[in-house]
Amino acid sequence: MSIEDKSRQLVPFVLNPIQIDMDETSSGRDIYVKPAQVGFSSDVILDFLIDCVTIPGTTSVIISYDEFITGRLLRKAHAFYDILSERIPSLDKLVHRSTYEMTFEKLRSSFYISSSRSFTGVRGEAIHNLLLDEFAFWQPGDAIRVLGAAMQRVPLIPSTRVKIGSTPNGEDNEFYETYHAAKEGKQIGTSVFKAHFYPWYIHPEYSLPYTNS
Repeated sequence: MSIEDKSRQLVPFVLNPIQIDMDETSSGRDIYVKPAQVGFSSDVILDFLIDCVTIPGTTSVIISYDEFITGRLLRKAHAFYDILSERIPSLDKLVHRSTYEMTFEKLRSSFYISSSRSFTGVRGEAIHNLLLDEFAFWQPGDAIRVLGAAMQRVPLIPSTRVKIGSTPNGEDNEFYETYHAAKEGKQIGTSVFKAHFYPWYIHPEYSLPYTNS
């Protein structure tokens, strides 16, 4: 896979330390506090997309906090699919490609990307992969409404995944409460989520080598 870097060059998609840890420590129900611009959504989008084009009947859903970010995430998913289809001619073909949905022909899989304000469910389908992106910035009413509605559509089986991720945004929001419930309560059965915390300095692009000069 290739990805566009911050200098707008198409480069090999080499996982950074945060992305590697995300993949290696995922429990299937995970909540992440992370720095900005570390490739969190890119890793999740590609992961969900690969499920859609390899596992029949997969429904993947990403919900972000506003329409602008939703559009950016969808363009990234389209770019990943286009690169994959060029390199793997036998890849399942898209039969529908709209402003919020990608549907695949033979595998009957779908990839939806929506904003929290416009999310109304996915036609009654089960959701196999779910990401709530930048959850700390959602409006309180949207956070409670969407989290409850979306979680009800995720079957309680090992192959399904729910990820909640965000950069910090203070304490007065649903993300803060959900993260601390996971951090303090998973081991005693009061939360289904596993808490992950990534400080900014573990991302290679955010640190400089130490010198004596």
